[in-house]
Amino acid sequence: MNLHDAIEQSCDVYFYHLAHSIGIRKMADYFGGFGFGQRTGIDLRDEPSGLLPTPEWKKKNRQESWYPGETIITGIGQGYLLVTPLQLAYATARWPIEGMRSGLGCSADLRILVPELLHIRRSGGD
Repeated sequence: MNLHDAIEQSCDVYFYHLAHSIGIRKMADYFGGFGFGQRTGIDLRDEPSGLLPTPEWKKKNRQESWYPGETIITGIGQGYLLVTPLQLAYATARWPIEGMRSGLGCSADLRILVPELLHIRRSGGD
């Protein structure tokens, strides 16, 4: 199965494996590049930032260790991950046009790890 098919078929198992292979720290970096875990900057009063969890966040805020299963469920948008509808819309709209948020770009690791992702972006979604 490739990334395109995994998205089309909503295959959680593909994303479990992807999250496990990336790890929570890289995943947090990638998600942060799409604007998750931070305010979008739109002029809305009290816009929430959401939550982009890491082992350090959990230790500080819950006084608990991070478990490998938490990385896997974060990879499918569950667990402690909190994303606002505005952040999802922002990431969805910006990704095909600009890729990651301005200044971050796509890392070489992402190109190697999920080449299908770059193919989908370059081909306009096919």
